[in-house]
Amino acid sequence: MQLKSSLRDAVVKLSEPGGCWYAYGLSIMDGYHSALLLVDRQEATPKIYWLDQFSSGLDVVVTDSLDQRVTDKTQAWWQSVTDTKGKGYSTMLRVWPLRKPHSP
Repeated sequence: MQLKSSLRDAVVKLSEPGGCWYAYGLSIMDGYHSALLLVDRQEATPKIYWLDQFSSGLDVVVTDSLDQRVTDKTQAWWQSVTDTKGKGYSTMLRVWPLRKPHSP
């Protein structure tokens, strides 16, 4: 299993223009797990941070590994649910801005 398109690329594209921070909610497996993605666009190269209930701060940088992280976690969680409940979950992934960007 893999993503139909790059979550990383979509989040970076949504995080324009630069010069500030952006925040996104992320729902994995149709709400089975959720996380907060923070995108630092203060520099030329964006940095993406992952925060969830297991995070201890801005210490998980997923800029280059976001797509693989989501894929790996989805596969593991899906298999766990299948093993324990005998059924699969939807693998729907949703991302949304926590604040609507200002229009120019």
